[in-house]
Amino acid sequence: MPISLVFFETWKKLFPQEMANRRKYVSSLTGFQIALSLTIFKLTKYRPIPHLEAIQQLRNLKNYC
Repeated sequence: MPISLVFFETWKKLFPQEMANRRKYVSSLTGFQIALSLTIFKLTKYRPIPHLEAIQQLRNLKNYC
């Protein structure tokens, strides 16, 4: 599966269904995407792990979001 498809499928699972609701959440969908992609970038840059593994590690954020 392409990395981009895995990324977009994963971030939809991490955040609530109503994340586009600006009255309830401050950040927009684009803000979430940028933050997650930056996290993946830093994981792959500073740790010798592949992108797909970095994306899987994002699931650990589910407990905090």
